[in-house]
Amino acid sequence: DQVGVVAHGTGSIRIDANGTGSDVTNDAQINSTTGHITVTAADALSILANITTATNGTVTLDAEGSSLTMAGAVTVTATNSSARLNAATDVTIGNVVAQNVSVVADTGSIINAAGSTMNVTATNLRLEADDAIASSDRHLTTTVATISANSTGTDVTGIYITEADSITVDSVAVTTTAFNTDATTTDVVDAAQADLISGNNGNIVLTTLNGSIVINDGDSDQVGVVAHGTGSIRIDANGTGSDVTNNAQINSTTGHITVTAADALSIWANITTATNGTVTLDAEAGALFMGGAVTVTATNSSARLNAATNVTIGNVVAQNVSVVADTGSIINADGSTMNVTATNLRLEADDAIASSDRHLTTTVATIS
Repeated sequence: DQVGVVAHGTGSIRIDANGTGSDVTNDAQINSTTGHITVTAADALSILANITTATNGTVTLDAEGSSLTMAGAVTVTATNSSARLNAATDVTIGNVVAQNVSVVADTGSIINAAGSTMNVTATNLRLEADDAIASSDRHLTTTVATISANSTGTDVTGIYITEADSITVDSVAVTTTAFNTDATTTDVVDAAQADLISGNNGNIVLTTLNGSIVINDGDSDQVGVVAHGTGSIRIDANGTGSDVTNNAQINSTTGHITVTAADALSIWANITTATNGTVTLDAEAGALFMGGAVTVTATNSSARLNAATNVTIGNVVAQNVSVVADTGSIINADGSTMNVTATNLRLEADDAIASSDRHLTTTVATIS
């Protein structure tokens, strides 16, 4: 019947392997109707069959001394509830379905299992890894509303997420309830974590297949996406009508920053890189709008702003700047102080470049 452990109704389950080198392997399903499920191993966890509960029941999986590995075809489900996967080293994810999901790899990476279909289906997703979160050739796949992902990048670096529809970067906290050996319970709290942050020159990629992206400031530090060192950033909203809105800063030290929307871009917070890093902003079917107080900076480098229709410029600072409005105008945003500060400025528009009552303001050496 494919089932190994079943607790009826609100009955909870604890599977707990103690002692050095002790593992847990489930070759058969572990199910409760609405009770908590806690599976803990002193060493490694191998999840080779489904684990399921619902409503008030949470799922807590913990490989205390080694890796947590899910088979690609396996699903961990906590319907309308929360699931937490934690390992001392790597966490390899098959498919996790819950309202709130937390994945923590203490000293390792978070990996997309071969054969998985959708790594995480949830409302809120919190990802924390000492190394990389997925990889450039195998993104973590999600269908979530809100995400936070932090990768320290001690050995392997980067954050790579492909979202099925729309997604918001914000603050996420997740709590599950561990069922103890004496039938008591203990809350396991992964505290609020905000932003997409990489360490050790790690790249950050957040792309959607068919939906918009919103970058919020989840912890009041004004920053939403930060790539360390030479790490580059790509924020990419695909699908008809899909926009990108950044309400918090997008920053790299010296990596490239690319923000692309299938429809419109709304830039409400600063975007910054330097030296070898360039900034590329592209509203492929709509307008690119910068708030007047916002600055796009590519120190000693280049910035390009392109829109299918109008480009409204706040403040752009770079060595070389190009602004292209394919079928519209280039407009000076209300509240801006100096639209372009650069050595070289290239302006191209199908319609007007600024207006008689509101000129484009520049501090540049050479213009076309």
